[in-house]
Amino acid sequence: MIYPYKVYTYAILIATTVTTYAFAQASQTSAVAGHRLDADFVAENVADIRVTKKGFNWLTLRAERRLSPNNFFTQHHRSFRLGPEDAMQLMKSTEDALGMTHYRYQQTYKGIKVEGAEMLVHARDGHAVRINGGIVTGLSLKISPEISERLALDSALSAVSAGVYRWESPAWEARIKEFKNDPNATYYPQAELVIAQSSGQRDMLPDNYRLAYKFAIYSSVPSAGGPLRR
Repeated sequence: MIYPYKVYTYAILIATTVTTYAFAQASQTSAVAGHRLDADFVAENVADIRVTKKGFNWLTLRAERRLSPNNFFTQHHRSFRLGPEDAMQLMKSTEDALGMTHYRYQQTYKGIKVEGAEMLVHARDGHAVRINGGIVTGLSLKISPEISERLALDSALSAVSAGVYRWESPAWEARIKEFKNDPNATYYPQAELVIAQSSGQRDMLPDNYRLAYKFAIYSSVPSAGGPLRR
């Protein structure tokens, strides 16, 4: 049985080619994936650094510092080598069964999301106790697209090359309108401007990132190359 599937494609804006990514984790030994922390911050606030097999490190913070998780990156922007065009946006916070609250931050550059660049601040009793994740420092990019959204989408569809897309199916289009209770809802790909890693790059280094259009492309019949299953 062939199942519908979904892929994300990124059309790099400095060329007409398109690439499909699987999110990659950085390979490095710095205090936080992608860069080195300010030495003074580490000396004053970090009790322990542990390296995981996947290359992302966990920072255990000194309890007596009583650091706030709500505006952590506002207070310590420079300590993480973030520039004036960088920001860490708090996306959500969730509490687990052990009483820990987890704050997920997303990096942006000039207001554009940096794909895969996230930090988690773990807190207990209102104070940050651990941090993990990865960010990209030293970005220097223009954020004006050099190709149109239409051309980027054409390139993405050419790369995916599915037999039938969901927006081409009246049944699937009816389902999403009903599910979202929105007569204008559609599976037709909507572009999101992001900063993404170039094809084949894994390290979170600034030269590995490009401005891109991101599309979520849903297919009901995969391409002739073979069925893909979700």
